[in-house]
Amino acid sequence: MVRDTQLVKMSLKELVGLHARVEKAIAARQESEKIALKQKMEKMASESGFDIGDLFGGKQIRKRTPVAIKYRHPRDKTLTWTGRGRMPRWLAKEVKNGRKKEKFLIK
Repeated sequence: MVRDTQLVKMSLKELVGLHARVEKAIAARQESEKIALKQKMEKMASESGFDIGDLFGGKQIRKRTPVAIKYRHPRDKTLTWTGRGRMPRWLAKEVKNGRKKEKFLIK
């Protein structure tokens, strides 16, 4: 254990090194205690007939459904746009040339 009198005698470089080692030790201890607590809680939930995710909501993964295509280039059918996000270059170019974007709507 480091005493205050020892700290006073240490150089700045030594103190910074000690500080870094202490921070690493704290982070490692927090992680190991978190894992141990999680295992303990999972065991308690299991003994009561529950899943830990049921009790705390767990991570829910939201599945994204594909968005329907709303706009298509008349000559190049591979150029499409859903109408979300930034307007694609091909459509921006057509609009800049005076065409209305409604002309490219899929009917």
